[in-house]
Order: sequence, then structure tokens, then C-alpha cells
Amino acid sequence: MNYIEHLNAWFNMAQADDRLYPSHISLYIALFQIWNYRRFENPISIAREDVMHLSKIGSRTTYLKCMNDLSNWKYFEYQPSKNPFKGSIIYMFNFCTSTEHVVGQSMTKKWTSTGQVVGPYINSNKHIKHKQEHDQFLNKYDEPL
Repeated sequence: MNYIEHLNAWFNMAQADDRLYPSHISLYIALFQIWNYRRFENPISIAREDVMHLSKIGSRTTYLKCMNDLSNWKYFEYQPSKNPFKGSIIYMFNFCTSTEHVVGQSMTKKWTSTGQVVGPYINSNKHIKHKQEHDQFLNKYDEPL
């Protein structure tokens, strides 16, 4: 899965789709981030509260409408959970144009990073606190399904 290629393809699709509103885009990006964090495994299990927090959607009604819209419009497959203790299941679709990637393929390669170079930041304490909260949130998705 090529991260940049997928996002570019998705943004091209989103730009051409007049049905999408900012809440749809925010929700998709939140799900993509979780999918990326899980090394593009399919399916991914999600918790509504966590995805709402990450996507900055404050209304449960808006969240459910956007989830159903995006699923019906074939941006991903959504299988809601009827059990409050079990997460909903999402099958993300691969929008890469490269032929070497297969839709729904589970990625097993361990990705490494050399880190990000960060310049001076005025509110560095706020930035560090936000980064710690963000990392703590994503660590929930480091567990196997």
C-alpha cells in the first residue's frame, strides 16, 4: 500500500464527489489514519467514541449518517456492531492505481521511520502534550483484532 498514492487518489475522488461534506472527509481521514496505524490490515475494528474524537465530529447522528453515506458510496465497507462492548468492523478499500497492490491485502511488513525534523515551535509544551495524547489514543489500535 502506498500511503501517498492512496491519499492522492482518494482526494481526487473526493474533489469530484459533490455529495461529500467536511464531516465525511474528516471521518474518512480519521479512519484512514487508524488503518495506516494498523499497517493497512483489513478489517479494522473501531470504537465510535474514538473515531468521533479523532474526526472532530461531535454529533452521534452526524457520525452515523457519514459512516452510512461513505459505506453506501463505496469508500469502505461498514459493519456496525450490535454489541456495545465490541467494535464495529471496517473494510477499507485500496485506491492505489499501482498494480502491485491488492485490495484488502493485509500488510505484514514492519514500517520504520527516521523521525520528523521539527523546527522551533512557539507553544512547544502544548504541542508535546497534544502529541502524547494523540499517541496514547492511537496505541489503543496497536492491539490485534
